[in-house]
Order: sequence, then structure tokens, then C-alpha cells
Amino acid sequence: MSVAEANNRYLATVIRPKNNPDKDNARDIGYLQRFENAFGAATLLEQIKTADIDDYQAARLEHVKPGTLKRELNVFKAVLNMAVKAGRLGVAPAFPRLQVNDARIRWLTEEEEAKLLADSPPWLTDLLTFCLDTGARKGEGLGLLWEEVDFQILTFLVLFQTSLDQIFLMIFLKDLEEQGEGAEED
Repeated sequence: MSVAEANNRYLATVIRPKNNPDKDNARDIGYLQRFENAFGAATLLEQIKTADIDDYQAARLEHVKPGTLKRELNVFKAVLNMAVKAGRLGVAPAFPRLQVNDARIRWLTEEEEAKLLADSPPWLTDLLTFCLDTGARKGEGLGLLWEEVDFQILTFLVLFQTSLDQIFLMIFLKDLEEQGEGAEED
């Protein structure tokens, strides 16, 4: 099976059935075209070796960020894995590891926070305020149970679990009365 045949099979069985407009699939379709240009449309899949993918990766990193390349290579992995499942390729070549640090840290300015709360429906403002004040994500805020809140000493205990199965224990202490009085004095 050639690169072009594998790409067409992937296009027909994975991308097109999603019934997204072509503009939504443009990125993946562009990746498929890039693979054909880089490896040769008529090149047989079994001729592509790990070293070829490594060379492709090195060349692409001169033009794109690692996160972009990782998404691109994931599509090519899917194309090759589909060929393996169809019996058209014995074993897919190994893909070199690509380290991507795409974590972003950004805080809202006071003006952005005020606008967000002002533009939000009333039923959402309490959750937004909680998440903004604690750094909790939506699921963590919605997952907080009343038994985790102690109204006597105005504390609450939240266990956060990351995607890496690391658990962070956070205890927040807030004196709501003092906070309210401080706001009135300003």
C-alpha cells in the first residue's frame, strides 16, 4: 500500500465520516498532503523507516512548534496503524519521542475578571467566583461536596487530581465577614 492509498483510505474512513465541513478537516487534510509530499505519494508504507520519520521530524521542527508537529505526527501514526489493522503493513515504524511543553499559565486581569462576572448569567457567577478565587477547574468546582465544607470555621478541603494521577491537597481558609467588611471600606 502506498502513502497516497493509505491517506485516501484514512480520509474516506476517518475524516469524511465525521460529516464536518471540509474547512473543519482542512488541517488533517493538509497533513495528509504533507506526508505525500515528504515521503512520496507512490512510496510503499513498508519502505518508510523510523530514520525517515526522524528526518521528517527534524526538518519540520525548523518551521513549526513541537506541539504542532506532535499533532501532525499523530495523524500519520493513525494512517499507519490503520494500514496495519487492514493487513496492508506488517509493523508500523517507531516514532521518535517528541517532548512538548505546551502548558500555559495566564491570569485574568482585574478588569477581565470583572467583565467576565458582569457578562455571565447570574446562576454561573458563584461557580466562576469560586474557580477564580481558588484556581479550581470547572470539574473540581462542580465536584465539591457539601460535606467538604465546614461552615463553623469557614474552611473547605478540596482534593485535586491531575491527569498524571498526582493528588494535591489544598485547604482554603476564608473569613467571609472580614472580606465583606474590607470591600465596604474601599
